[in-house]
Amino acid sequence: MKKYIGIDIGGTKAAAGIVTGAGKLLKENIFFFKDNNDHAGVLKTIEEAINSLMHKEILGLGVGIPAVPDGKPGKNTSIFSNNQHFLEYIDLAKYLERKYSLPVIIDNDANCFIKGEHKAGAAKGYRDCVGITLGTGLGCGIVLNNNIRKGKTLQCGEIYRLKIKDRILDNFVSGNIIAKYSGTKNAKEACELAIKGNKRAIRAFNEYGRWAGLVVNAIQLLLDPEIFVLGGSVSNAHKLFFGELKKAAGKTAPVVISKLKHKAAIIGAVTEYLQ
Repeated sequence: MKKYIGIDIGGTKAAAGIVTGAGKLLKENIFFFKDNNDHAGVLKTIEEAINSLMHKEILGLGVGIPAVPDGKPGKNTSIFSNNQHFLEYIDLAKYLERKYSLPVIIDNDANCFIKGEHKAGAAKGYRDCVGITLGTGLGCGIVLNNNIRKGKTLQCGEIYRLKIKDRILDNFVSGNIIAKYSGTKNAKEACELAIKGNKRAIRAFNEYGRWAGLVVNAIQLLLDPEIFVLGGSVSNAHKLFFGELKKAAGKTAPVVISKLKHKAAIIGAVTEYLQ
């Protein structure tokens, strides 16, 4: 049985799993970063996640990163990474290839998310689908004609940078904005208050849903996909904003919640080996 290790690097943790050639996740481990500004420490934690699953049957590594892999080979993985700056100073693929003597594939985490859902989740069986990750920020991955769409400069799907007057879309569709509007520390705390009936928190999620719906509407008009899949930590609270999202989105392809949850990006990170 062919086996690979998929690693999903986020802002706070590295989640790794063993994935079979059929796209089944056999085992996974999660390791949390102590300090994102400690680049050596973050890299060590990623290695610990990989080492916890490594054995002689592993044929390759796939890594999802919170950035676009558009850096200079041998120099850096990404030109810009908002949540993991170490990627701006190290060629992660080259580093891991040397350390483990295995091939390494790196892709944007939103791309990995929709690739995982397309392979074994809510978008399985669809030729054209869009994954929207709703978490600390906004991410988007696009599959067209059964292939991930990256674009000439690998920037396809980076809609969070869309300018709206003097701000960007990420300022309107993010967990941070939910916290700001609700007066809480984070979206999780806002969710807890909204469930209890806190009106300010409820309004924050309604406003968030409205903006998220406008994103879905814009993508529908541009790409006309068969299905939208929502993922990311904020999507776990979809009951609090889904009504407003659908209202703002209007008539679109079906909008569903991720079937694989956080496992999607782990599986998606290695799908290029499985094809």
